[in-house]
Amino acid sequence: HSASMNARTPDGKSRLEVAQEQALAEIDAASDGDEGMVIVFAGNAEIRQSFTRNRELLRKAVRAIEPTEQVTRLDEALNFAGSLAN
Repeated sequence: HSASMNARTPDGKSRLEVAQEQALAEIDAASDGDEGMVIVFAGNAEIRQSFTRNRELLRKAVRAIEPTEQVTRLDEALNFAGSLAN
């Protein structure tokens, strides 16, 4: 979601497109009882979809992510995600 996600991979896709494809594959591989959450981060971390078993809501949240021109603050994102895991 940060500016670095605009960079292109050798096959011409943006890093964001690759990350979205990987996230959608994870959602599709989940079992019916699994829950997921979508968190985006750049300058700060933000929940785009709270915990749910509804795969379509998760897919919709992933597809709606757009790149920004913000600097990534990975430490904040990881701390935020970790605080929600318990």
